[in-house]
Amino acid sequence: MVDNNIIATGYGGLDLSTGGELVVWNRTNLTILEGKIVYVGSSLPLYQAALIAKYKPAGVILAIGNRNYHPLIFFKDLLIPCIAGTGLIDPLPSYVFMSCKKGIIYSHSIIDDQKKNNIYEVIDTDNEEVFANIGSEEAIEISYKIGAAGIGIFRTEFTAVRMLAEHLNYLLKPNYTLENYIIENSEADAIYLVANHSQLQIYLKEAFIKVIRLALRYFPEKSIIIRSIDIERDERDSLGYRGIRRCIAENGGVLKIIIQALKEISLETNHKNISLIFPLVSEYSQISIATNMVLDSGLQISNSSLRNYIKIGWKIEQPSSALNTNIWLNTFFLDFDVFPHYLGIGTNDLTQFTLGVGRYIPFTVETSVVRKYIDNLYNEFDFAIIKQLILISRSVANKNTIVIIHGELAADNRIARLLNFLKIYPSVTVLKLNDVFNSFRKLRHFDVSFEEALNDIIDNEVVSLREKDFIKKDLKFWLQSLSYLDQ
Repeated sequence: MVDNNIIATGYGGLDLSTGGELVVWNRTNLTILEGKIVYVGSSLPLYQAALIAKYKPAGVILAIGNRNYHPLIFFKDLLIPCIAGTGLIDPLPSYVFMSCKKGIIYSHSIIDDQKKNNIYEVIDTDNEEVFANIGSEEAIEISYKIGAAGIGIFRTEFTAVRMLAEHLNYLLKPNYTLENYIIENSEADAIYLVANHSQLQIYLKEAFIKVIRLALRYFPEKSIIIRSIDIERDERDSLGYRGIRRCIAENGGVLKIIIQALKEISLETNHKNISLIFPLVSEYSQISIATNMVLDSGLQISNSSLRNYIKIGWKIEQPSSALNTNIWLNTFFLDFDVFPHYLGIGTNDLTQFTLGVGRYIPFTVETSVVRKYIDNLYNEFDFAIIKQLILISRSVANKNTIVIIHGELAADNRIARLLNFLKIYPSVTVLKLNDVFNSFRKLRHFDVSFEEALNDIIDNEVVSLREKDFIKKDLKFWLQSLSYLDQ
């Protein structure tokens, strides 16, 4: 039965609902955004998302994107109701009601969804398993109140784009502002420009220091993992010039500013659990060069008794880094006399690079049927992904390296038993902390077999009974074949 009150559907993810007057995003008239539902009919740079957030909208509707769309993640981090990937809405109504959990936009309020939004539930016991994905100062405080085991990833690019949004009118030369530069180039290019600008780099470093200090205030005894910047020049170019490769190609770029901020923090505190991890690593030389940048600053990674000590690691987001994990771990030890303290698995990128399916499905795809088909190809439960998780887990055996999984997969309860079996810790968005923790708490006192862990995944996948048998046999053999890594 078709509900004629449904205007559009998309991807939400937060258990939030809101309704209000609909206004179209207009960069030239920001004051009208407060308390309104903002509709964005085209691609949205993150710095503009930061501008929208600054004016406290009731909600945001994004015509493009899917569950991994960065502006959607940005708004979710700030607990702003948001639905992405609706496609163009025409005609636009004057009022809408958003049910973010369902990903549905209605033409009127829905009584069932008018319950008071329960922003978060506090974890009522010690939590050492489930970390928080953080991108804002606001999310730091909330994750602390909920009871996160620590900060599993802090997205420095979100701090950087908010800094850009605060200095858009800065004159780079007569009649040419920072925003002019962004429009002509990209916000990613602007961040790297800022990192090499004598005055603007001070603002950027101060922004990093401010947010790290806040994290230390709330998590003085827990892990705080800072990810160096990872931002695309264009959302259609997710493979190219981003992550640690761009930092290295530009002689350090923003990475050096982050390292400077961490050094200043290390001199004023004796915190031993701050970590820096490098994103989108595709070859070992990137790890080596970035780690030497850290050491050249005067920070230490092997002697925890020193005041300027910091932990180090990298993200696994491509098949090349997953398949080379054991080689890189041992090479790192030979080079730096310590194994990396953390490895992060970014399943959003790992999935798109493994399966050859982009994270974003453009709304220009002609039909909803085609869009749905392509979107369903992006499957984080594909067994090629599961095999890589197993390989990474076995590679860190006996190396004192902690593995944390980020991305949407970490928040799916179907993977909980497998992560528990593999000793991989989940890091999730703040509003998923309680649900994921409850799944892990149930597993604390039980020995989960590999087969039981696989059943949670296989039984939820659309595969035939014959395929299920082959999959189980194949994955068992894969696990057994990796036993040499335990030695």
